[in-house]
Amino acid sequence: MKNIAAILGVALMLVACGGGSPQGTVKDFFRNVEDGKLEEAAGLFSKATLSTVGLEKLKQGLQQSTREIDGKGGISKIEVLEHKTIGEVAEVSIKIFYGNGTEETESMDLILENGQWKLQPSGDK
Repeated sequence: MKNIAAILGVALMLVACGGGSPQGTVKDFFRNVEDGKLEEAAGLFSKATLSTVGLEKLKQGLQQSTREIDGKGGISKIEVLEHKTIGEVAEVSIKIFYGNGTEETESMDLILENGQWKLQPSGDK
């Protein structure tokens, strides 16, 4: 019985920390880009985005973003400013704090695809 409680506790932590929500997907995306996990970051985009942009071109852009994040001293914190979910679409606004003391605000659109939140830039809807 203790094992089941431990598994449920870990599952709840994973949902709260990322992946299971639009906010988690956005945070996971930026952490993957920061870590140079380009396949994982690209996998967080919708099928429409991947078919429009192409995986290799997308990964090239993400690689440039990895270099930019590194040049700013990495990400020290990601703060969710606002999130709105209406049905199967969501918008998440975040503030990214970098190691060099700078910060940026980003707003990202997402769509629910096969039960998972995926990034979908405005032009791909």
